[in-house]
Amino acid sequence: GGAEASIQIINLSTRKMSLTLATPTAQIRAIAFQPENQFIAVATGDNNISVIELPSGKKIKTLEGHTGHIRSLDISPDGRLLYSASFDGTIRIWRFPQGPEMKRLSVNNTESFSLGLGLDAETLLSAGASQRIQVWKLPEGVLLRELEGHTGTVTLMAVAGSGSFAASYARDQDIHVWNYASGKILRKIVIGNEITTALVIHPGEQFVISGNYKGEIDFWNISTGSNI
Repeated sequence: GGAEASIQIINLSTRKMSLTLATPTAQIRAIAFQPENQFIAVATGDNNISVIELPSGKKIKTLEGHTGHIRSLDISPDGRLLYSASFDGTIRIWRFPQGPEMKRLSVNNTESFSLGLGLDAETLLSAGASQRIQVWKLPEGVLLRELEGHTGTVTLMAVAGSGSFAASYARDQDIHVWNYASGKILRKIVIGNEITTALVIHPGEQFVISGNYKGEIDFWNISTGSNI
């Protein structure tokens, strides 16, 4: 999804467009797949979330409530809960796919950019303009700790598939690798002057992969912090 009012779904095997879906407004800001791929959640420029059924492309629900841009979405492994982070300074938890809003977490009235679910779905990580990463206990929504170290807005975050391991990128142009259970920084990776737009942890958990405005993809060794 991008600036236009449509979503493209690409078949990775054939590398061809398999489906194009129209959306109610332009500016697709975030997309999340339900684990069974029966529905997708789409954050649009009107600060709403559209729930779209696949493969029909039919919109079955609009989730309303956020008053600022929604920059990140995540869906629980069982597909029953949706998490959204917004510039309105809140993290919202929705029953998925039909709603309603179940819980609202406040992040000190600062813009929230990114979300990540821990492996057990009992922990939620959020980050944004506060320059800290919040670690929340689910389902209570209790703030367990805040991770400090960045000196700029945290715009991207990735959570590993096992353990208590996450990576974050901020406008200080550093990637931090964390043990979010202990709150310790395991590795600091200096990116340089390239603005990073995407961040993932490799499934083998030996590398962090970043993408930037120049169209480059970089592989970083977590153990050494070096670019390989």
